[in-house]
Amino acid sequence: MANLPLSVDAFLVLVHNICNDLIKKEGANLVVKPQPVRIENISVTGMEGTLWLQLYSQRCDIGMNGTPESNSRILGMQTMFGRSFDGYKQTKPQPHQPFWRCTTTAELTGAIHFYAGCLVQPTEYDLYPNEVDSTEQLVEGATTTVLVNKFERNSEARRQCIEHHGISCKACGLDFEKVYGAIGAGFIHVHHLVPVSQIGREYVVNPIADLVPLCPNCHAMVHRFAKQNPGMEREAIDQLKQVIAATN
Repeated sequence: MANLPLSVDAFLVLVHNICNDLIKKEGANLVVKPQPVRIENISVTGMEGTLWLQLYSQRCDIGMNGTPESNSRILGMQTMFGRSFDGYKQTKPQPHQPFWRCTTTAELTGAIHFYAGCLVQPTEYDLYPNEVDSTEQLVEGATTTVLVNKFERNSEARRQCIEHHGISCKACGLDFEKVYGAIGAGFIHVHHLVPVSQIGREYVVNPIADLVPLCPNCHAMVHRFAKQNPGMEREAIDQLKQVIAATN
């Protein structure tokens, strides 16, 4: 994707196009509103809290209202960007509305997708889905990465999933330690059978029924199948097993 800066007009068009695409394809409930005093300041609402976009000469500041303690999506946004926020837009009566300084339209797209709780195409970011992150409670809710499918998840849920299902990929059977030795010990992705972005609210996750171990290749293919076949997320792994069996 292109680097910032963009002209004000191009920035407004880009934000509207990203949001309209999410509304049409994902059913996202988004409202885009340029601010009357400075139109390159845009608010995006419709989900939890407000996403603020502010275009400057060499960057775009992307912020969220609230604090890390009051808005769980802020922690998720930190994981998506791979760093803590760069400061606060508001400091009184206490610091709030953290923001990130961004220099690429990929980061802008990712932030809007994250806010909407939707996935981003792998070609825009990584080839493979990223591993899930940990939280302190056995609860799933805010997406944390939009690279492909990174959701806020609990390390205990991952442990219970692997304890029950094992460390091998559920689709192709790959055991990284057997292939790569000690360096592969304990490595596996954990896939959520029904994306949190489709659930739309927090819920108590069942590590055995809702999570399965997958290698990165199969993880990416499962997400690709699910995107091409909406409503068949839970069938994706079985379909992939059949494809693997037929080609080997």
